[in-house]
Amino acid sequence: MATLSYLTQADLTSYLAGTLPGAPAQNSGISSAVQAAVVSQLAADGIFSPPGSKVWVLDQTPPAVSYPFDSPPVQLLEVRSTGSDVVNVDGTGLAAIVTNDAGGNESLLVANSGPAVFVGLGIGDDTLNLIGNGDFIALGGSGSDLIGIAGSGNSTITGGTGTDLIIGGSGNNVLNAGTGASTTVEIRE
Repeated sequence: MATLSYLTQADLTSYLAGTLPGAPAQNSGISSAVQAAVVSQLAADGIFSPPGSKVWVLDQTPPAVSYPFDSPPVQLLEVRSTGSDVVNVDGTGLAAIVTNDAGGNESLLVANSGPAVFVGLGIGDDTLNLIGNGDFIALGGSGSDLIGIAGSGNSTITGGTGTDLIIGGSGNNVLNAGTGASTTVEIRE
């Protein structure tokens, strides 16, 4: 099932917290740090300029996983899942992805060959694989996450509050351990 919303910055903040009237109340799978980071990143990308501008949000629940990003152009994808999902960002205009795993374990592969895409993980023990020559900005959630980069893009990856393993690829990456007991490994090819 998919739900499409058109939200202001204030409405998006309430939506991600599960407090926006009419929005899904089950957004407890998104930590407050990831909620704040995705709103901040979209604002930095200029999506809320001028003030009052809105963002298209697609709330996608598998198993009927399809990502119709072009009509209207979705800028934030919320993947509501505890399974395995693949998102190809190329040419879509998608600016951010957030997983809402409700404490389960999500495995997400994101392919990008274009401009930077923000990816925020949920509260479960998640696996995130970032591939392609594009750039990523990723933030681990509160679980023990595995975040890996395969490709030559220049990415900034920050662990969350859990015990994370972050593996950098061949690009010029910045790897941050986060506040948990994380390990970072930079691989140069």
